[in-house]
Amino acid sequence: MPFLRLAQVTILLICLALFTQAGFADVTGLTNQVEQQTERISEQAGNLTEEEADLTAISNRLVKERSTAQSLEKELRQRHLELRENLSWLGDESEGEADRITRQRETLTADIDALKTAIDQVDRNLAETNRLISVISEIRHRNQFRRLLERNSLPISPSVWSIATEELGRVIQISSNDIRSWWQARLESAGLARTLLTLLGGLAFGIIMIIPVRNWVHRRFVSRLSTFKPTPARKLRMAAFRIILKSLPALIGGFVIYQILSMSGAIPVTAQSFALSIWYGFIFIMLVDGASVAVFSPADPEWRILNINSSNARLVRMLLLTIAVVIALDNALSIAGQVLFGLPEALHSLRLAITSWILAGLTLLLIRKPLWSAGKSEDGTVTYAANGGMLRVARFIMFVAAAGAILVALFGYTDLAHFIQLQQYKIAILIVLIFAVRMILREAAQWTMSRFASSKHESTETITDPDSTTSEEPSLWLDLSIDTIVFLCAIPLLMLVIGFNALDLMTMGSRFADGFEIAGQRFSPVQIGIAILAFTLLMTLTRFVQRLMDKRIFSRTRLDIGVENSLKTLIGYVGLVIAFMTGVSMLGFDLSNLALVAGALSVGIGFGLQSIVNNFVSGLILLFERPIKVGDWVITNSGEGIVKKISVRSTEIETFDRSSILVPNSELISSSVTNWTHKNTLGRVTVPVGVAYKEDPERIMEILSGIPEMVDIVLNEPPAVIVFNGFGDSSLDFEIRAYIPDVSQSLKARTAIRVAIFKAFRDAEVEIPFPQRDLHLRDVDRSVGTMFNKKPEDD
Repeated sequence: MPFLRLAQVTILLICLALFTQAGFADVTGLTNQVEQQTERISEQAGNLTEEEADLTAISNRLVKERSTAQSLEKELRQRHLELRENLSWLGDESEGEADRITRQRETLTADIDALKTAIDQVDRNLAETNRLISVISEIRHRNQFRRLLERNSLPISPSVWSIATEELGRVIQISSNDIRSWWQARLESAGLARTLLTLLGGLAFGIIMIIPVRNWVHRRFVSRLSTFKPTPARKLRMAAFRIILKSLPALIGGFVIYQILSMSGAIPVTAQSFALSIWYGFIFIMLVDGASVAVFSPADPEWRILNINSSNARLVRMLLLTIAVVIALDNALSIAGQVLFGLPEALHSLRLAITSWILAGLTLLLIRKPLWSAGKSEDGTVTYAANGGMLRVARFIMFVAAAGAILVALFGYTDLAHFIQLQQYKIAILIVLIFAVRMILREAAQWTMSRFASSKHESTETITDPDSTTSEEPSLWLDLSIDTIVFLCAIPLLMLVIGFNALDLMTMGSRFADGFEIAGQRFSPVQIGIAILAFTLLMTLTRFVQRLMDKRIFSRTRLDIGVENSLKTLIGYVGLVIAFMTGVSMLGFDLSNLALVAGALSVGIGFGLQSIVNNFVSGLILLFERPIKVGDWVITNSGEGIVKKISVRSTEIETFDRSSILVPNSELISSSVTNWTHKNTLGRVTVPVGVAYKEDPERIMEILSGIPEMVDIVLNEPPAVIVFNGFGDSSLDFEIRAYIPDVSQSLKARTAIRVAIFKAFRDAEVEIPFPQRDLHLRDVDRSVGTMFNKKPEDD
């Protein structure tokens, strides 16, 4: 034993020595990194105070430093925890311990203190980087606000137009020189012919894709989809198909043209950004054109989402397409002015004013009330498609923006006018895109679920009616998941559109991700969102598995409908538990802490939740033991009917009057229940009948014995039984006891048997007697005698 103890101490000392040496090196390196980062952050703070500071470069460095600080903090805390564990191995200081252990304890304590100091410094570095990033955002917003409110030269001044004309001449001269230099360079390199051939080939391919192929796709697919009867749901689906099919060929052709020109060197290096802006503008124009055709459908009035007449629909499409062209050209000219020839101030201000006036004029034309008329009704009144609800509010806002842009541009605030016009269209386009993406995702989800859940496979060579499927609509969980994802993605996009930049979003996202702390537990909104999303996706997957089991597996088996319902319900319970536990764990809860919650629930169960738990457990017993299944015909104390659903708390029974009875599960377990279809649907029906006393019982039994053969619904096996019940008050009483395959058809069977009995008795002249009663009146004789022996004076 002493030897074993000595060996343990020796191994512990060796391990501690190794850990201490490695830890010393790690601690020194980590603290040095913290000091270096502090110096770099201080340097960036000094650069920020300079007048000509490059805010973009400084913000990029600060973002990188913040990421480094976060990684350092994580590594420091992990190392701090390891050293504290090593210190705990040594235990408290005791008398007579070895000097080596004392030195190691002192070294570990010093390293822990150094790490604690470094962690505090890293926290300060993080705070400083966040502060500096916020300062940069404030400077940018202030500069942008100042630029928007800065008054330029009056665009209606003749001197401004004169200066702008001279500047435009210089810009054209510079551009001509650049083009001439590029042309000469291509001639000298003998690549001009190849460039021209590539250019012509790319243009030819693009034109083919944009015009013939686009028209062929429309005839091949969209026109075939248009043969179905339009409904509100189909109109939305048709709009989604049209946006894709109308835009995709043109986008492919434009992409090929751009790539061919770029790879062949037809686009100069200095004009790459300008060419890219033209390509983005082309994409924007094609998407706007596809969306306008999809929504207003000038050629197919039946598929028009907004109810306006055809001439107005064509005009609206042309206005939207013109607005898209103006915005695309304005963006291209802006890029050209920045990267090619440096647009002079007067020409730049005039460009902003002209663009603002054109967009404002097009906006005023677009929001005119007569343009949105749907025609006259039978009583002569005119209806308008954009004159109610949110569309009316949107028209008013666009009118105010257009009128304000015209006025502020006239007074020289061209940047503000240009900003107002572009932002309103960007926001409108973003909202339309959000709803379009949401609609497309829902349609794709519905198509996917219908394909996986349906047991019938349709040919992929033909286009079927989108509404012809018999599969269920996407579940609530799937719709909620799609809406949540689209909404979360739309928030940063909307912030970018209204003027925030990526740095602002990163800063707000970092602060948002920090979350809040409750009772020592930190909750992050991002973490909460991920947990909710995980719960929603798992519940959606559970519903999908239930539907898949129902359509693909249960339909191919011979399981009883009650067994199928029990299995589907159990899958739902298991999926709910898994989704709940996953969501809770993603929130950062330690699942072992749920014991406290279970303890609190046990107290609640003891006081007020007994009935709920009793019904829940009874529901589980019903699902596993299956004394009652969905589809069973039961008779309970609460009523009689068919079991429709067994849920957590109660069981739904539909009576034959089509009313629903919700019976607590505990009642079905603790009370007696008559189940007509527990083992099988075989049942017996009893039909009583009476004949006159003059009839021969044996003859009647012989007649009745042939009745079951006359009724198709009655089984031959087990055979029917004819019973002579007894002597009634007015008749001899008999019974036919016959068996039928489905007890739910008992009413129909009794009716058929009674009809057969009536016909057989009528043919055999058997009398069915009326009830006979002897009426005895008390004191009749005395009453009559008294009536005839009255005296005259009694009158």
